[in-house]
Amino acid sequence: MELITIADEVRRDLAGKGFAWVPRAAWSLGPQWAPHWQRLCDDWDHLEPDRFLAQGATFRRRRYGRYYWAPRDQELLPLRAAPYFQPEAENAYAGGISRAFAPLRPDTVHNPFLQALVGATFGCLPVAGDGEKGTWEVRIHQIRITATPQETGLPAPEGIHQDGTDFLTLHLVRRQNIAGGESTIYDLERRPIQRFTMREPLDAMILQDPRIMHGVTPVVPADGRTMGIRDILGIDFILSPDLQRPNGKR
Repeated sequence: MELITIADEVRRDLAGKGFAWVPRAAWSLGPQWAPHWQRLCDDWDHLEPDRFLAQGATFRRRRYGRYYWAPRDQELLPLRAAPYFQPEAENAYAGGISRAFAPLRPDTVHNPFLQALVGATFGCLPVAGDGEKGTWEVRIHQIRITATPQETGLPAPEGIHQDGTDFLTLHLVRRQNIAGGESTIYDLERRPIQRFTMREPLDAMILQDPRIMHGVTPVVPADGRTMGIRDILGIDFILSPDLQRPNGKR
């Protein structure tokens, strides 16, 4: 099957600025990917409630998984399940808590579009040497933010932040009946650099996490009456030279 590719300037932007805005038009994918993409999108209807929201909030549903990734093999292999943990310094909202989320469904992990998307995104990263030849831990987040007249949706309740990864990507899966959700990139002094709003499926941002910070504004129903939805696929890349292939081979 033909590979998914991204415009060359994305890698240049990422290397030069520490972040890249990737609109849907920057992706190149043939029509054969359409059924796989649709099946992947449908998986967001099967997420589980996030039990770690403050004060009984219900605006977020999610699934999460850890995977082994070696560029030379182009294989996404499941690692042992472990809670998602961020220090309080990284996440003022839910840091310091070991959060056990529902795992990705097998059909999601094995979806050819997801596998190809990980490879295409990795191909944009400004890595060399050990990064090109080594092993990576890939963390995948399926997140649905909902907004109702009674409850505003908070895509980033922790505010301006970093995620503690080497690189992270945020891909829009669905935006339905919402207003808001503007993403801002900041320098390490929290000064705004650039703003984007992901509106079209596959609009994306790729961030070199140690170099920048980011945040997202709240979302509310665009019609003021019925539920709004913002579905996001997050893919984190963490260089892990000592990570063992799940079957024990390197």
